[in-house]
Amino acid sequence: MAVVLKFEFVCIVIISLYQSGISQRYPPIFDSTNLLQFSEGCSTKILATVTARGNNGVITISANDDATRAKVDVLQTSSDNLAGFSTTIQIKQKACMDRETENVWNLQLLAEDTSKMKTIETLPIYILDVNDEHPSFSSKLFQINVSESTQPSTEVLKITATDPDNGIGGVVRYTLEATALYGNAFGIDASSGSITVKTEFDFSKLSLYQYLIVGTDFGGLNGNATLIIKIQERQQHQSDFLKFLKKT
Repeated sequence: MAVVLKFEFVCIVIISLYQSGISQRYPPIFDSTNLLQFSEGCSTKILATVTARGNNGVITISANDDATRAKVDVLQTSSDNLAGFSTTIQIKQKACMDRETENVWNLQLLAEDTSKMKTIETLPIYILDVNDEHPSFSSKLFQINVSESTQPSTEVLKITATDPDNGIGGVVRYTLEATALYGNAFGIDASSGSITVKTEFDFSKLSLYQYLIVGTDFGGLNGNATLIIKIQERQQHQSDFLKFLKKT
């Protein structure tokens, strides 16, 4: 009698465990996706196709936050309810990608079935750089004073431009442009932006020089600024110095 009761108890436990396994429910699961990366810019292209699967009922997939909704549209393409439940959507670009502002879009997707079980998945979209930024200087106008006695090869100013593009698109080369009147009195190092004196000055002949500083990246985009150099007369400096000595 004890053996029969023990056998019945074991059977009941096994059946209960089996039934519990059958009725156990799981939230929808997203299929894995490949690495997603796109060049920055504006478009309405399809960025990804995403599928979620489950066993509790029809699944809907939607954007889970405002940031995702602002960047993409979620378009349902198919739903299969024969062998379990699955839904496939396409993600369509809506906003412009700008790598300098945001180099990855972390899209938040929500998969929810009819039993209210849900899963939130982060889908990263990596944004690749395009040479679309012009070099820019800290100011559009630079003005300096240089003594008439300044010798050739003396550095009088160093100017650099910034370019947020990646790689060679962010490397800037410098040139000075001027009319024939100003000649080559000053030069600029193409790599560093260092401006140096190239000749001796004669205040009586020319006391002001004006150049256009041009910064060009390796993608061909450029920015510029104006440089005005005023030559200070040598004798005036000496006179000012003597006045200073008398006062002291």
